[in-house]
Amino acid sequence: MEKHVEIGLGRMSYLEEGQGPPVVFIHGWPMNKQTFLPIIDLLKDAYRCISLDLLDIGGSRPVKGDAPFSFPQHARAILEALDKIGIQRFSLVGQDSGGFISRLVADIAGARVDQLILFNTELPGHIPPWVPLFQMLTKFPLAATVFRTSLKTKLIARSPMGFGGCFMDKRLIFGDFYDRTAAPLLKHREQLGGALRFLDVMDWEACRDLKNVHPRLKAKVHFIWGDKDPFFPLTLAKEVFKQFTYPGEFVVIHNTKLLPYYEQPRVVADHMKRMLGSQPVEADTATC
Repeated sequence: MEKHVEIGLGRMSYLEEGQGPPVVFIHGWPMNKQTFLPIIDLLKDAYRCISLDLLDIGGSRPVKGDAPFSFPQHARAILEALDKIGIQRFSLVGQDSGGFISRLVADIAGARVDQLILFNTELPGHIPPWVPLFQMLTKFPLAATVFRTSLKTKLIARSPMGFGGCFMDKRLIFGDFYDRTAAPLLKHREQLGGALRFLDVMDWEACRDLKNVHPRLKAKVHFIWGDKDPFFPLTLAKEVFKQFTYPGEFVVIHNTKLLPYYEQPRVVADHMKRMLGSQPVEADTATC
C-alpha cells in the first residue's frame, strides 16, 4: 500500500506491506521504492516491509523543487520519516547508492538498527564504470532529453551502459522491471529531473570515507552479492567486508549481476529470512 509522510524537507512516499518486525528498504539509482517489490512479496508474511522513495525521487517531492540533497541529508530525512511513521527500531536493506545511504543511516541511528543487509553497492575507493560519464552529462542543458532518448531506445537500454549491467538474463529488463524503473522517468518529467539531481550530488570523496564509517556501525552487517556484477566487483566487496566491526554473513548469488534479488528473489528471500531471524537455506549460493 502506498503512503506518504510529511517531513521538514518535503513529502516522502513509501510502500508498506506486511506485519512483524520492521524492515526498511532504500533503493539505488535510477530506481525507486518499487524496485524491492519482488522481495517484499516474499517477506511480507513475516515482516513489516517499508520501502521508501528518497526525497526528489519517485513519489517523494521536496519543498524546494530544485534543491539538491546530499547523501547525509537523505540519511537524516529517512530517519525523520521513520520517526513520523512511528518506527524506532528496525532492520535496514540497501542496494546500489541506497546501500551507501543505508550505511549513513545506520551510522546516525546507532543501536536503532538491528541488521543491515547490503546488496551490490558502493565500495570505498572504487568508482563504478559509466557513472562519472552520466554525472558529466547532467551538466548539459539537454541532459533530460539525452537520458529520455536512451531509456526509450531498447538497444541502449540493453547495453552495458544501460540496464544490461543489472541482469545476466536480459529478458528481465523489459517487463515489470522496466515498467517500475524506466517508465515513470519517461512519463513524469519531475521524476526524471529528480533522478538527474540525485546523480549530480553523488560524492566520491564521501564514498572513500565509508572506510571510516564501517567500523563505527553498531548493526550486524550482511552482504548479498551478485557475482557477475560489472559495477561493484565481488573481489573488492570481500575486502571491504572485513572493515565492519560486527560482520554477519557474506552470501554470493551465482550468475547474477547488480540486482540479485530481481534475478533470484526466492533464493535471496530465504537468505534474508535467516539473516533477519528465520530458517536456514540450501541453494546454489556460496557463503564466505
